[in-house]
Amino acid sequence: TPERIELLEKIGFPWKTREDWETRYEEFIQFINETGTLVVPMNCPRFPKLYRWVNCQKMEYQKYLDNVPSRLKSEQIRSLNDLGFA
Repeated sequence: TPERIELLEKIGFPWKTREDWETRYEEFIQFINETGTLVVPMNCPRFPKLYRWVNCQKMEYQKYLDNVPSRLKSEQIRSLNDLGFA
């Protein structure tokens, strides 16, 4: 109900539980600019969630290439391609 939503918002309930794609993408750009590579190490102290995110993008991108349903949106695929991800 709207009343419950309002109460939850007042206490700072986190509606978005999945990581924001754009946030990780921006971290990936920072990583590439700082290191000159698209290869993220498993243990990256500056961007601790980036390794897993990149691997998930690789799996979803491969699904897209294989014409299997992928969670990547067309604009996300273009953004990854712009970085030389393919």
